[in-house]
Amino acid sequence: MESYNQLLPERTREELPLPILAVQVTNFINGGIAIGTTSQHAAMDGIGLMRFIETWCAVHQGKDAQVMPVHDRSVISFQGHEEVSKRFVEFLAPKLSNISQRPSDNTLESRLEMVRKMFVLSEVSIKSLKRQVVEKSSTSIPVPSTFQVVTAYLWACIAKTKGLSYNDELTYLCFVTDCRHTLNLSVTSAYIGNCIYGTRAELTGSILASTDGLVQATVATARAIKKAKSEPLKGIQTLKEYKSLPEGLKVFVSGTLRFYDADFGWGKPERMEFMATNNHDVQVFILAGKEKRTIQVSLGLPKSEMDVFTDIFVNDLDAATCSSL
Repeated sequence: MESYNQLLPERTREELPLPILAVQVTNFINGGIAIGTTSQHAAMDGIGLMRFIETWCAVHQGKDAQVMPVHDRSVISFQGHEEVSKRFVEFLAPKLSNISQRPSDNTLESRLEMVRKMFVLSEVSIKSLKRQVVEKSSTSIPVPSTFQVVTAYLWACIAKTKGLSYNDELTYLCFVTDCRHTLNLSVTSAYIGNCIYGTRAELTGSILASTDGLVQATVATARAIKKAKSEPLKGIQTLKEYKSLPEGLKVFVSGTLRFYDADFGWGKPERMEFMATNNHDVQVFILAGKEKRTIQVSLGLPKSEMDVFTDIFVNDLDAATCSSL
């Protein structure tokens, strides 16, 4: 993992103003380049970053952007929006003028203890998971979305890896959903600021690790998504709840975005990875894969757990590949 971190630009977090975006281009001795970016989440969410890169690619090729990015935050306007914004600022940055390093386990020692792997789920694998959920469910449920079933499967596999088969403590699956089309505000998809809602699903470790774990996890994930879409303005409450969650496994999932469509004129990328600091028990990144109708999953675990996870994760899939970073 350390070699991949060297492809990212360094940023200081100790003084204002913080840079919104930093870019580092690395030329490899045997040909090829790596473009590493670090962005400030306070300025843009994942979809915003993707829209920016799409425009960057078009300009680099001398083309007109299909959609010009919009960063006018006034497009997100609703009754009481100023009060909601104030509450977010007070909660997330109570002492904005005092910038201090956020506590992190991102030391060289801890990074060397971690192993990161990328898994690619084929269309066959994804359909197989969906079929398992529908066939094993004791009640009639709709066919789950790809995001629902993949995140549910990951959650269940991680619980088994952590040895939670007989643990009745709650575990948490945390993720964000895009709110651009759920606020009835006609927020353009070109908006590159933040317009997301944090939500979570929760189940005990014993349920997740059971034979019915995939079904229960999929249902819980679908329920969390439905709640997020119906109550998007309760995000500040969700943040407070997340901060106060009791001890228990917390899996944070980010995705699914189409960064493999980025083309600066040299062809599409051979490899795309997120290398964010792991401030959660398990951080998982899900991307639309390089090949059509595939999904790329990347996560980091301690060396002692990664082999166990790999065996569990690949065992129930009809066709999947994995590689280490």
